[in-house]
Amino acid sequence: MVRNKPKSPTLDRHYLVQAILDLEAGNAAPVPDREIAEALGEHVRPYVNQVVALQDTPGARHRTVPQEETDSVGTAPDPEETSTPQGHAKAGDRLPRLQTSTASGRPPDLTGAPAEERARWIFMDRFLSLERLQQVLGCHLDAAAQDALTHELGRLLDCLLALPETRKLVLGNRLHSLQELFASTVLLMRHPFLADAEGNPVPCTVASLREKFPAYFYTRRKTPNWYEGYDFYTSTMPESRWVLCSLEYLHCTLRRPQRKLAHFARGWRLPADHVRQKTILEDLYDRVVCGELLQEQLFEQNCSSCTSTTYRPGGKAPERLVYAVQRQQKIAIHGKSGLPHWRAARRLWPGVFPSILLPATAG
Repeated sequence: MVRNKPKSPTLDRHYLVQAILDLEAGNAAPVPDREIAEALGEHVRPYVNQVVALQDTPGARHRTVPQEETDSVGTAPDPEETSTPQGHAKAGDRLPRLQTSTASGRPPDLTGAPAEERARWIFMDRFLSLERLQQVLGCHLDAAAQDALTHELGRLLDCLLALPETRKLVLGNRLHSLQELFASTVLLMRHPFLADAEGNPVPCTVASLREKFPAYFYTRRKTPNWYEGYDFYTSTMPESRWVLCSLEYLHCTLRRPQRKLAHFARGWRLPADHVRQKTILEDLYDRVVCGELLQEQLFEQNCSSCTSTTYRPGGKAPERLVYAVQRQQKIAIHGKSGLPHWRAARRLWPGVFPSILLPATAG
């Protein structure tokens, strides 16, 4: 008798989702297909090991560990602890595609080429140049501002290309390997201004982004959105900064964003202050700018994007977290006490999209 085998990765994912739903409903049952059962077993084995480690921790054997304590109780190594700097793909996620280079001619010497030329060859279409950014934001940068930003771009590239993982590739001028290493990232500049409908520069805020790019946001005809009365709605970008954004989120179900970001920094051999969690404004800015320039919603994944922005709904109420969800281009902004959870009604994993940037220079 021949067993029915899955015909595609989509079918594998269907079995996995159904198994999760059955477990949540208390209807655990054996998986009929042995090959699928073995594959699912291998998938969840790292998390089972973590649960076993929690039970073996002194004082934790006979009690349930709240989610808020999972960062302080000893655990087994995270499944991502052995990942390469760019991270591993997660089952069911849509990975960014490797785009072709817009540069032409012979590849440059990566140790001495100008910053924009190096960025264009390494990041290809995912290098959002100053010229392209000015077009989408509607702002004009004078020559002095462009020179200063080009210098800062060079500083960031020098830092990235001096890392142990990249240094050997640069010395060997192994351009294709560098392109693959940075394939799941986008390099852009966050600017504190954009142009309004009349072409006048206005501060970049959540409010001004919604006004300039309404196609990315939900609107309410009779009552305002819940977040319009809080300070983060009108908070501005502090300054122009080049940033390397990861397009793969860090899964935060078992560990909080701070722990995941610290591990991400160690994986890249970067100081901890070079890796940041986005604010809600930075998260929205990155989504809108990439969507406009690349015509692809790179951050639209099955993720509740947890930001560093918080708000307090009442005088003595605890602070709540602001996070974003994007589906079919539209971005929704939510607030919650603690991290959001995966559930059957909303199949989104809590996660954080890390950003790599240099600390601001003094003066």
